[in-house]
Amino acid sequence: MKNIIAALILLLSISSASALEVQCDSPWQDILVVFKKSPASNISYLLFLGETELEKYYIIPDSNYHLNEDSFTFSDEHTNITIDFHLTIGGIVSEGALFREHSNIPLHNCRNIIYPESI
Repeated sequence: MKNIIAALILLLSISSASALEVQCDSPWQDILVVFKKSPASNISYLLFLGETELEKYYIIPDSNYHLNEDSFTFSDEHTNITIDFHLTIGGIVSEGALFREHSNIPLHNCRNIIYPESI
């Protein structure tokens, strides 16, 4: 793959009819991070996907993340994820259970996509 890969996708189901997807490019290894809130169960998940399989997933409380039209933030005792939609940049800083070792991953070219209700 290219040096710069799509390393982060955060997927939030706003309702059963529409969804918001956030994508960022990163120079870090080929891993996909997905944030998803299930509209049926109202449970939020943070998933870490390798090239071929699910590596880890976590159920996270609503108090650990914040999403609005300007930004996305996730924070727990070991990991912080921040994305600024206006500046189109962000980052992941982790030193705990979510990643195997300390990681400081810059994110750029961040964009959010709202799917139409028909999808």
